[in-house]
Amino acid sequence: MSEEIKKEEQPIVVDNSNVIEEYKNSQAYIDDVNALKGKWAEAYKADKLPGMVDKEVETRLRARETKTPEQIKFDEYETKLAAMQNQIAEKEVFEMRSKNKELARGKFKEAGLPDTLLDFFVSEDETKTNDNIGIAIEALTGFKTSIKQDALGNNNIKVPGSDVVTDTKTGHGIPVPTSANPKEWEAYHKKVRDFNRNKG
Repeated sequence: MSEEIKKEEQPIVVDNSNVIEEYKNSQAYIDDVNALKGKWAEAYKADKLPGMVDKEVETRLRARETKTPEQIKFDEYETKLAAMQNQIAEKEVFEMRSKNKELARGKFKEAGLPDTLLDFFVSEDETKTNDNIGIAIEALTGFKTSIKQDALGNNNIKVPGSDVVTDTKTGHGIPVPTSANPKEWEAYHKKVRDFNRNKG
């Protein structure tokens, strides 16, 4: 009889892991979590945040009260100095940008391009500005040539410079293939690589 009692006393084990996993992957779980987060945030704002703000204000006021008048003036001067340093730094950046913009404007005029897009290519760093301007001039000049060729192409008029690479970085004048023939393009890229190797 004691064996029968021992069998009855053993706990019944139920595996709920599948149910829990299904709940965690359901939209109901996400909705429940979001609702709780909203309640927690509101409770935090209502209960804790005002007290924390008051405590920080009080701490700063006490710190100010314990400072001597000289320390207070020193702090004010430090604040003013930091503001002046920020103004000087901003002015220097503005001046560098203006100088670079004027240099870029000259390069755009040399290339016969409008300078309305300069702000997109100019920065306070002169090297970066020169690189950006070189790329922009190359792209816009190519675009200008292709527009002219498209406009005049129906009349069998060839736009000068449309068949020659005007790459400002490499300076080579290797004719660009006009067809989609892969062998012509392969030969073109080989010539450019050889030119760059001999140049360096």
